[in-house]
Amino acid sequence: MKITAPLAAAVFALLFPQISADAAGNDGSLRYVISGGNAVITGYDGEPENITVPASIEGCPVTVIQDDAFYCCKSLRSISFPDSLQKIGNNSFYGCSALESVDIPDSVTDIGKGSFCGCISLESISLPDSADTLPDSCFRSCTSLTSAVIPENITTIDKFCFSGCTSLHDVSLDNNLSCIGSRAFFMCSSLEKIYVPSSVRKIGQQSLGFLPDMNGAVVKADFTILGVEGSASERYAEKNGISFSGTYGAVPAFSPAADIPGKDTGSHGRKLSAAFFFAAGIVFCCLASKANKKSRRRKKRRTQKRCS
Repeated sequence: MKITAPLAAAVFALLFPQISADAAGNDGSLRYVISGGNAVITGYDGEPENITVPASIEGCPVTVIQDDAFYCCKSLRSISFPDSLQKIGNNSFYGCSALESVDIPDSVTDIGKGSFCGCISLESISLPDSADTLPDSCFRSCTSLTSAVIPENITTIDKFCFSGCTSLHDVSLDNNLSCIGSRAFFMCSSLEKIYVPSSVRKIGQQSLGFLPDMNGAVVKADFTILGVEGSASERYAEKNGISFSGTYGAVPAFSPAADIPGKDTGSHGRKLSAAFFFAAGIVFCCLASKANKKSRRRKKRRTQKRCS
């Protein structure tokens, strides 16, 4: 049987249907394919501003947003993901310059490289409790992003992840984090301090406290790393001439202990120890005084009995 071009096209269409589906209430439409019983979002039509990705299409759960699906979609202002979503592909929202916020559901376990890179209007992000890595350049050059809370499941923040986030001033790292990649927070010019938990074993080159200059990079003058003495964060700070504020034990991010400015060689821990022993001494003296009073009363009673 001779296979003609029209016949081949018809067979391909049956095996890999790519159908435009209008997501309710959206401006424009989504393009998708059905593969293995799952719907994969592959792109869009028109100039959508607000998109709600449906939980299912043709009875198949939407599980993947394909690589480059919304690449440089400059009209996109908001997008809502379903709880069925499992993967956001590489560069899927790269250069979506009008996108203002992102709430990634906990169902997502795989976030692709550069997925939100260059989203210059992105002000807030909510990360899932299921993924274990924030990949290379994930939020790179998101110049309006002001804060980032890293969930406890994240063990790796890959290279250039938040590089160039010039408005970023609050970052909370969880105690399960083990690796911060090279230049992960490079050129974060608004970030003045960051608490690095003792769980972090590896901190890459110029990942914290560096800004670009004519010669390549320079340490940010008013930047302080907060951490535990003897940890990787202290070694990184000493190696690069960065101000370090240390404690003797682990403290949560943004705790009073973590708010001590400037370099600290352990004086905070010593002050805590001194305060503890001072308080303990006061208690001991009070107890001793009380015991002495009781002893004097007993002696007085014995003396009165002998006199009578």
